[in-house]
Amino acid sequence: MITTESGNQIRATIANQGVPAVGRTVEVAGVPETDLFNINLSRAVWRPANCVPAPPPGINDMSFDKLLGHPGEGVKLNPYYNGRGIRITGDVVAIESSEGHIDSIVISDGERILNIDAGTVAGDMDDIAVGCKVEVTGICILETENWRPSALFPPASGYRIALRQPKDLRILVRPPWWTPGRLLVVIGVLAALLAGLLAWTAVKKRFDAMIAKAQTKARVGERTRLAVELHDSIAQNLTGAAMEIRSARRAKSADPSRIDRHLDLAAATLDSCRDELRNCIWDLRNLTLDDTTIDEAMRRTLQQHLAGAHLDVHFQAGRALFSDNTLHTILRIVRELTINAVRHGEATEIKIEGHLDGDNVLFSVEDNGCGFNPENAPSVGDGHFGLQGIRERIETLEGTIKIESTKGRGTKVAMSIPLPTNRKDSPQWAR
Repeated sequence: MITTESGNQIRATIANQGVPAVGRTVEVAGVPETDLFNINLSRAVWRPANCVPAPPPGINDMSFDKLLGHPGEGVKLNPYYNGRGIRITGDVVAIESSEGHIDSIVISDGERILNIDAGTVAGDMDDIAVGCKVEVTGICILETENWRPSALFPPASGYRIALRQPKDLRILVRPPWWTPGRLLVVIGVLAALLAGLLAWTAVKKRFDAMIAKAQTKARVGERTRLAVELHDSIAQNLTGAAMEIRSARRAKSADPSRIDRHLDLAAATLDSCRDELRNCIWDLRNLTLDDTTIDEAMRRTLQQHLAGAHLDVHFQAGRALFSDNTLHTILRIVRELTINAVRHGEATEIKIEGHLDGDNVLFSVEDNGCGFNPENAPSVGDGHFGLQGIRERIETLEGTIKIESTKGRGTKVAMSIPLPTNRKDSPQWAR
């Protein structure tokens, strides 16, 4: 928009050249056209001029009613305001930007809108936001098309206000922080938090129930295991000791020479009960089943029974493969073999190995003790209950046992038990 020396307004469309800055004095040449309101220049070019610049246009305070007419009466466009400086107040209802720069702003009085052209303004207006009440000072431009002879009246679509500098847009009132949109966001966040809390409460309740069930199952399992241990070992041994004492009493009158044998066997049986009871009490108090590796569980279990012997453990099978009761049974077997090696075989080296072999777990206990003849091994009838107890425990795991021993060359006991997926009775695996 160019203001001539006589104060007339001419609209020029610049072709293939940058637009001159606002307030600069120029000479412009182009193809004249008209919209019946003004003379316009199309495909124009310009160059700097040395003539005296025209004074800046005066600023007229304007309102939506004065500029566009009263609401309900239809929009009335007055060509007199074309090219004039005006100042108007309104609320920002929309902002259009590209590449980080504001191109246009739409203001409204609540019923009508007015476009503000900020595309040629170089400056920072990032603090403008929808909802602000602003005061706009700029050049009013009547939006028209060039007149065509076939048109009865020149088409005019409305006004737009062209800003000249960033300070032409002044923020009067900023929007309140508490807007309906933000209220909806807060409600949504609170609803999500409430849903999350309800879900967490439900999950925690279910998790607590699972823990309680697992704890109950563990207690029942431990009680069952302890009952089995007491019944299969201590109770049976006490019964055997009582029978031997009764036999000694009967032999007093029938065959006095057998009294000592029956009493010795009863004493050995009671000694075995004492050891078994001590082991049961230790098992209830120890935390070996909490160890993350079987190697460490075995070392802790056997430490008090080594009597100075060197222990070497290499059990290459994951702890997760075994239930607590199954691992406890394996530890009892290994402990009994170690006690026998130290107490009866006078071993100074104990070696324990274990590994997976297909669907089975193989493990062995080897010592450098004095050894014995497996075919003539002491039995329950001789007051020795260790090997018999080991065989019974291996049977509960549906496994096999092989004893290799030579006098003077130590003993090796090799055992094999199936993995849980291969067992005929899976509950027995966890017993």
